[in-house]
Amino acid sequence: MLKKVGCGRAKIEIPLIVSSIVKALKQQIKPPIEGSTGGKKVKGRKRHIVTDTQGHLLYVQVHAANIHDTVGGCSVFQEALEKYPTLKGICADAGYRKTMEEFVKNILKKTIEISDRISEKWQILPKRWVVERTLSWLNGYRRLAKDFEISVSSAENYVMIAHSILLLNRLTKS
Repeated sequence: MLKKVGCGRAKIEIPLIVSSIVKALKQQIKPPIEGSTGGKKVKGRKRHIVTDTQGHLLYVQVHAANIHDTVGGCSVFQEALEKYPTLKGICADAGYRKTMEEFVKNILKKTIEISDRISEKWQILPKRWVVERTLSWLNGYRRLAKDFEISVSSAENYVMIAHSILLLNRLTKS
């Protein structure tokens, strides 16, 4: 939801949605930043993305896979907040509990909404599917299927380029 603020400018009050995905490294030169996830045992990097409620990519951060979501999510949301200072809050899944929840409430003084598991069987979580849909759109790009980049900034920029291509393709179809 955008609110009109004097002179026809819009003030962003959209809650952010955060998610992450681990991509295995596929390259011949060992990169400077790499890690392994605890549970999945995947060596590689983790991509955190921040979207608005429409699924538009606002911010992306790539870091070693061994950094837990709660810790990585703190820096991701803080940097997204610096880029978009009028944002009111964030929605995230249960993987971002405790550390990030306390950080957002106590230090950043923003609201955070954690999606709880509704039942044991598969079910769509409210607001959560938006960011997962964005991740699946991005996985359609061959360059993002594995992490081929040596530098983290290149990996982040390729995610932004892929999302820009998505938006441009939507404009040309309509």
